[in-house]
Amino acid sequence: MVCKSSYVRDGTYILAMAEQSRGKIKASLRISNSRANGNIDLREILKEIVADAEDCEFGGHESAAGAILSLEKKIMFIERAKTILGKRAIEERVD
Repeated sequence: MVCKSSYVRDGTYILAMAEQSRGKIKASLRISNSRANGNIDLREILKEIVADAEDCEFGGHESAAGAILSLEKKIMFIERAKTILGKRAIEERVD
């Protein structure tokens, strides 16, 4: 719902995380107004974020992606997401 909201600027990355049972975290990556951002593949972005995370499952497609990783990887995941999404946000504005 948030990614379709008129309150969020088009092209804004939305990353949500929730702790699950058994020491796992579920992450979900979306982009606001995905129809206007057809050249962005969220699955590829998430693949880059989790590249160094062992025992991580991820999947998705251009407009939605998700991952399940261990709780121990939480800080690493957040830091990599900040770096990669921040870099992509700057590239999007420059292009």
